[in-house]
Amino acid sequence: MSYRYEPLPDTQHIRLLSLHALSGHNSVAATLSTHSLDDPVAYGALSYAWGVAETRCAIQIDGSSFQVWPNSYAALLRLVQAGRIGPVWIDAICIIQNDKAEKAMQVPLMSDIYTHASSVYVWLDEASTAEEQASIMLPDMLDRLEKADLLARPTFQEVPNLSQTFQELGLPPLSRISESA
Repeated sequence: MSYRYEPLPDTQHIRLLSLHALSGHNSVAATLSTHSLDDPVAYGALSYAWGVAETRCAIQIDGSSFQVWPNSYAALLRLVQAGRIGPVWIDAICIIQNDKAEKAMQVPLMSDIYTHASSVYVWLDEASTAEEQASIMLPDMLDRLEKADLLARPTFQEVPNLSQTFQELGLPPLSRISESA
C-alpha cells in the first residue's frame, strides 16, 4: 500500500518525518506528522542532492510504502544509523511533490523552515573525496538557497565560509552525519 498524505491545515504548517531505529535492519521506517511553525518543536532539516537515478528506494511511512531517490534514502539511513531519529524536515517527503498548490505554499516557507531547525544536516553522498562531494551537493544546495531567497542576502556573497554564513543568517549550525555522532 502506498503512503497517502493528509492535507496541511494552513500555510504555517509543515510536515516532519520522525525516523525509527529498526534493530538489525538496513531499512528506513518513519512516521509523518504535521506541526505549526508558530509552535516551537526541535527538528532537523536535511539538505541533500536529489540525484538523477532512474530507480527509487522504498521506505516505510506510517506502515505504508513510500518511494524516494537513492541519495535521500542513503541520507535517511545514515541518520538512523547515527542515532539521529528525532523529527527531520526533508523537502522531497514533507512536501507533496506532485501537488503544485502545496509546493507553491511550502517553498516560500523554506527559509523559515531552515531558520527554525535546531540542526541542519547536509548530505553530500557517499563520494570518496571532498571535491566529488562538493560537485554533487553545491549546485543543488545553491538552487535551494536561491528558491528560499537566501542568496539575495549580502552575507552570502561576502562570506566564503559556509558555517560562518549560516551563523550570520541566524541558521542552526551545519551537522555532519556520522556513525560516531
